[in-house]
Amino acid sequence: MFYCGIDIAKYKHEASVIDINGKTLLDSIPFANDKQGCGKILAVFEKFEIAPDDVIIGMEATGHYWLSVYAFFLELGYTVKVINPIQSEAFRKMYIRQTKNDSKDSYIIAQIMRFGEYSATSLSEENIIALRQLSRYRLALVDACGDCKRRVIALLDQLFPEYDKLFSDTFGSSSTELLLNCPTPEDMLAISTRKLTNILNKASHGKFGKEKAEELKAAAKNTFGIAFAKDAFSFQIKQLMQQVVFLENQLSELKEKAEELKAAAKNTFGIAFAKDAFSFQIKQLMQQVVFLENQLSELEEQISNLLHETNQYITTITGIGDVLGAIIVSEIGDINRFERPNQLVAFAGLDVTVKQSGEFSGTKNKISKRGSPYLRRAIWLAAQRAAFCDPVLSEYYQSLRARGKHHLTAVGGVARKLCNIIFVILKENRPYLPTPTKNPKNLS
Repeated sequence: MFYCGIDIAKYKHEASVIDINGKTLLDSIPFANDKQGCGKILAVFEKFEIAPDDVIIGMEATGHYWLSVYAFFLELGYTVKVINPIQSEAFRKMYIRQTKNDSKDSYIIAQIMRFGEYSATSLSEENIIALRQLSRYRLALVDACGDCKRRVIALLDQLFPEYDKLFSDTFGSSSTELLLNCPTPEDMLAISTRKLTNILNKASHGKFGKEKAEELKAAAKNTFGIAFAKDAFSFQIKQLMQQVVFLENQLSELKEKAEELKAAAKNTFGIAFAKDAFSFQIKQLMQQVVFLENQLSELEEQISNLLHETNQYITTITGIGDVLGAIIVSEIGDINRFERPNQLVAFAGLDVTVKQSGEFSGTKNKISKRGSPYLRRAIWLAAQRAAFCDPVLSEYYQSLRARGKHHLTAVGGVARKLCNIIFVILKENRPYLPTPTKNPKNLS
């Protein structure tokens, strides 16, 4: 009998093969995470005339990287055992004086297979893998859907606080259809009672009619909700409700697929069925990507239009486009609440602090990360581009690098200078005109 231990990694694995006496047949074998790489192990088996029935292959359950290797050898008829890394820890302690490396780990796993001191994860039926994939994926979908619903409720609490008393379920079919068409009280007042009645009647299959429509209009007319930025609220509620509907439809499809798997679990089947579960998951995820990217495109267009209406010069600054400009302007608000540029730097959390505790004083400077995280992120992203594209800020970045500063430290310096520029541009309401200087230290 022979034993093969495989130490799993993301790109390259290590394998060791020993005989029944624990003697290694060859030095450990590095191999890539692909068919050609696994072929190297098969070549070793062929060289020593090791048939599938004559060897036990063991590996640790490292992330998800083991699945492909496991499936490869299982399909070829080999016995494959998957163990928890915790179980192999005792064996590792036997080799504590020896240098820990992947080669040694693969040998230890092979020895564990030889002594049989393990409890292997039962993966004889691939439907277990399939069900686990879909179950975990479902939890992610439920969480995403729940997050969208919480955001909708938060917006309605500000815009239309009486709404939650108008329907027993805010996300029932009737309420969902209404919010997709009329997300704000103004939208409900803007359409005729007849049209509102038709929307409710169709969505509720006749349960709600004119009486409900009039109730909604009365509540909308007398709402205590906020009366500003209605377009932004309306747009956001519509998009979130579209996400809720999309994700709930995917959950429904997922439920059907899970039932299909449960039914098939009565019979033994191979890896191909697990692949079907992976395929289903990838398809749904790609649908989400396309759906969300389309929504992002609509959102960015809306943001761009709103920013241009404010007649800001923020986008004349290198590295700041419409999206980053909108974040910066909206997070700052009224620039006049800041008397000096360093106050804006502090509000963005880009000011430098030194860690102190009692008599201890640290030697490394770090940004404070106080204030608005959204503003800090936007300015940092802009600084990363400006450091190489803006003639003034690039000059300053290069001067910091020439003094031995780390790239991130230099970008942080550029970000603070960028705050100074933003302060002046917003204060004076004028476009940015970069003027390189021979002394980058004097930039302000």
